[in-house]
Amino acid sequence: MVIGLGEDIEIDEALFEVRRSGRAVPMEPQAFDVLLHLVRHSDRVVPKEELMDTIWGGRFRDRDDRGEPDQAGAPGAR
Repeated sequence: MVIGLGEDIEIDEALFEVRRSGRAVPMEPQAFDVLLHLVRHSDRVVPKEELMDTIWGGRFRDRDDRGEPDQAGAPGAR
């Protein structure tokens, strides 16, 4: 399926490609997934949690249980 945005932008779901004026726009896979999800749900505000769950599938944590930024994987983290 190809989704048209405006006059010259297309998102081709089958080819995982964004085109502007017929030319492919270089894009990382996760950026493509984020764009596609936002376009598919453009009729509403997409909560951050939904986006994180949909794109990263629970692999993303930005806060620990105390509400502090998650340090897991940070240099020097224990």
